[in-house]
Amino acid sequence: MNETNDLITCAKGALKEGGLDGWLIYDNKRSNISALPLLKIPAHYILSRRLFYWIPASGEPIKLVHAIEPHTLDHLPGTLSTFASWRSLAEALKTLLAGKRRIAMEYSPNAALPSLSHVDGGTLDLIRLLGVEVVSSAPCLQAALPKKSAFQQESHIQAATICAEAASRAFDWIKAHLDASTPITEFDVQEFILGHFAACDFMTEHAPNVSVNANTADPHYNPTAAHSLPIKRGDWILIDLFCKKKQEGALYADLCFVATAAAAPTPEQQALFDLIVLSRNAALSLIQDRLRGGEPVYGFEVDNVARAPIELAGYGPYFLHRTGHDIDESIHGSGAHLDDFETHDIRRLLPGSCFSIEPGIYLPGQFGVRLECNVFLTQGGEMVITGSPQDKITCL
Repeated sequence: MNETNDLITCAKGALKEGGLDGWLIYDNKRSNISALPLLKIPAHYILSRRLFYWIPASGEPIKLVHAIEPHTLDHLPGTLSTFASWRSLAEALKTLLAGKRRIAMEYSPNAALPSLSHVDGGTLDLIRLLGVEVVSSAPCLQAALPKKSAFQQESHIQAATICAEAASRAFDWIKAHLDASTPITEFDVQEFILGHFAACDFMTEHAPNVSVNANTADPHYNPTAAHSLPIKRGDWILIDLFCKKKQEGALYADLCFVATAAAAPTPEQQALFDLIVLSRNAALSLIQDRLRGGEPVYGFEVDNVARAPIELAGYGPYFLHRTGHDIDESIHGSGAHLDDFETHDIRRLLPGSCFSIEPGIYLPGQFGVRLECNVFLTQGGEMVITGSPQDKITCL
């Protein structure tokens, strides 16, 4: 019940701040993957019908469920209302929303944040017919996300340490093979990293990206036993890797490093690397400056600041993705992303959040540079940078 009370308290604060009458959480057969987990409905419950949970800016919540599944929300506070026919549902919604002007739902105007848009168009039509304006529930969802614990912060730091160590050992392993003129492939290195994770009792959602030369210009390249390039002297190498502790509640770390199998990088490799360092540091500086000034910082702002030097240098078309993403118990979490490119993320970076910073430039058929570190924002407003941010190209 405490978690539920926290959800309602946080939601009410976001509603009042946004001048909204309430938050209408809607689900149909577990389709609302953003908000439904917050309701903590037991996994064995059958959800075969529509349900609504109304959290008003003031007052008690209301549970609106189908008559054949009346106990679905019994564990939640609020008064119960049921419907059976589509007519009775329409009447129940009319009563529930009487006098309301603006409400939040899992909807994103103009698909600005598609990952948070789960209400179908027909249901939106039904709500709007009642004279209610529907806005995005993104601020409510952001406020209601569980705050990360001290254990989770420590688990993230441990994961970042393991990732950085695995990358460093992988580069050393590559160098040893090259020095001994022993064949080695992208896939071999990928398996080496997975072996290190397993030996440390850490896990990963999928295998790391180990790529050379033109393959490094593919942000989501992934070698396989059947499709993998050999690594040779003079090659440009990128390793993108991620892992977390094998323990419930542990957080991921997600890092990326580059190297050259040469005594020194080429001038173009060095120039792009320096540009990516400038971009990454601009993002970190904005976040740090805002925190020190007690001012909010939003995902889209960080993306714009990181993108600016790359665009100024003429490489804007080759920065193909957002600057960063939220990190939680999955590699890609449900909190604010550093994004004004793929989406327009207006969510605030909140204390207790964790995210990546990973600008990249990808020249098709040539090579790519991406550097990735992580940031954990503590409850006390401190910015903790994890993952040993790379400031110099590793030469093997």
